[in-house]
Amino acid sequence: MSLNLNISQMPNDSVIDTNVLVHAQNPGELRMQDSVALLNFILNSDEEICVDKEYSLEESKNCSLIFSEYYKHVIPGSVAFAFLIQMASLGRIKVISDKVSPATAKKINTMVRNQRDKTFLKVSINSNAKIFISHDFQDFQLPKRKTIEKELGVNIITAYQYIP
Repeated sequence: MSLNLNISQMPNDSVIDTNVLVHAQNPGELRMQDSVALLNFILNSDEEICVDKEYSLEESKNCSLIFSEYYKHVIPGSVAFAFLIQMASLGRIKVISDKVSPATAKKINTMVRNQRDKTFLKVSINSNAKIFISHDFQDFQLPKRKTIEKELGVNIITAYQYIP
C-alpha cells in the first residue's frame, strides 16, 4: 500500500500518530530521518494537524486525548516538541470531532482494541484528507491497514509515504 501524492494533490490536514513524533526525537530509530523530514515538510507547507478536542499548550488545561498522548511522550526541547509549539503558534492544529456513526463505531471496535488508537482513527475519518500517519505496525498491520482503507476510507501510511 502506497500513497503517491504530488504537491498539487497534498491534503490540507492529517492525523499524526504519537510514535511518528517520538521517532523524530530518537537517534536510534530507523525511521528518525523520515519522521524529521515529515515534520519539516508539514511546517513548510500550509497543512494542519488534527486533534480530537480543544487542546492547550498548558497541560493542565488540555482536553485533547491526542495532545495528551503528545504531552506524555514528546520530550521538551526535542524536534517534535518544537514542531508542536510552532504548529500551535501558527494556528495550524485543527480540532476535529471524534464522533462517528454507531455503524462506524462498531466497525472500529471490531478492528481496533486500543481506545487511544480508536480516537486517532475516528479523528482521521472526520478529517478532510482521511490520512493517518503512523509507524505502528503492531496494532495496524498491513492487512488491517488495507481493511481500514476499504471499510472506513482512512489511508494509514508512514512518514516516508507521505513526503512527496
